[in-house]
Amino acid sequence: KKISYRDFIINILSNNKKWEEAQKVFEELGQSGKTGYKTLAKMELADLFMEQGKKEEALKTWEKTIHSTKTTDPMHYVALISYAGYQVETGNPDEMLKMLKPALDNPQFQGLATEVAVLFLVRQNQKQKAKELIQIALLNPNISEEGRARLTNLTQTVEN
Repeated sequence: KKISYRDFIINILSNNKKWEEAQKVFEELGQSGKTGYKTLAKMELADLFMEQGKKEEALKTWEKTIHSTKTTDPMHYVALISYAGYQVETGNPDEMLKMLKPALDNPQFQGLATEVAVLFLVRQNQKQKAKELIQIALLNPNISEEGRARLTNLTQTVEN
């Protein structure tokens, strides 16, 4: 059976905790892989840093990834949402909401971006704005049933 790089790395991480080997593979893929894989490898590298408690290094990696991908690349939005998600508890809500705006305006990523944005709004005690954002997202026909269920549950959480 052929094993992918990602599966190989996950195996290393979950079974052996060989961080340096995993980091080396992700860095190599981030430099030499195809465009989508490069971005994915960089995001995996950021996740790896987070798992090791290296938050600053992880955030810098996310920032570089966001700035090195074009806004026409779907991975740009995935990186953007992930980056913001890691900062829900400590990031500047206004900056993060501004950063999430392009993803909130993109029908393909609106649902996930809304989930993260709502967490920032709740942190600012802007529950009404959070509910409005959810209602807008629920009008989007591109959001999956799973995404709709999460947003509906989030509405209930915001109301409590």
